[in-house]
Parts: sequence; structure tokens; C-alpha cells
Amino acid sequence: MRYAWHRRKIGGTGYRRVTLDILYLLIPLSVVLVFFILGALWWAIDRGQFDDIDREAERILEDD
Repeated sequence: MRYAWHRRKIGGTGYRRVTLDILYLLIPLSVVLVFFILGALWWAIDRGQFDDIDREAERILEDD
């Protein structure tokens, strides 16, 4: 059967089209995930995580 993922057999004879109901879950979930990632990035920038990355790279190589 061609495009079997679009159809589900009902009873013994007919087929009805199955909607892609999973998109009603995945689209809002992906939007929430994007907002979470943007919030984490904003938090890191606001806390100064990216202010002086060169000094931290040199500090780890210094032997104190």
C-alpha cells in the first residue's frame, strides 16, 4: 500500500486518512525548547560568561 503512514484501515473495507496529530504536540514543544535555549543564552550573557574568554583560556595554561 502506497503512503501507508497516511491511512489506517477501519473495519474490513474502508480506509480513513489519519491526521498528523503528533504535530500538535511537536510544534509547541519545539517553540518552548527554543525559548528555553534563548533564555539560557540570555542568562549566560547577562551573568558575564562571555566577557573575557581570552583571559580564561590563558589562565588555565598558567602554572601557579
